[in-house]
Amino acid sequence: MSCALIRPHRATVTQGNIINDQTAHALHPGLTKIAVENIMGTPLLANNFTPNRTHYVYTHQEAYQPSTINRLTCLFHQDHLSAIDRS
Repeated sequence: MSCALIRPHRATVTQGNIINDQTAHALHPGLTKIAVENIMGTPLLANNFTPNRTHYVYTHQEAYQPSTINRLTCLFHQDHLSAIDRS
């Protein structure tokens, strides 16, 4: 038996805010920042230079598989959600 056939264990790695269809469909224009945070959680990326924009990122990697990355950006106008960009 060769040592080349033995693969070390790799754990599944999940990071960020879970972004799925259910949470994305719960967002709609007019929600306040607090309501968006109640649905999505604390944003992973917040930029002090653009306070009217919050970024949510979710990465998931199964062992020995390529990682998947989901992004959702919320744009606010006068503290209310005005647009959602999901990529």
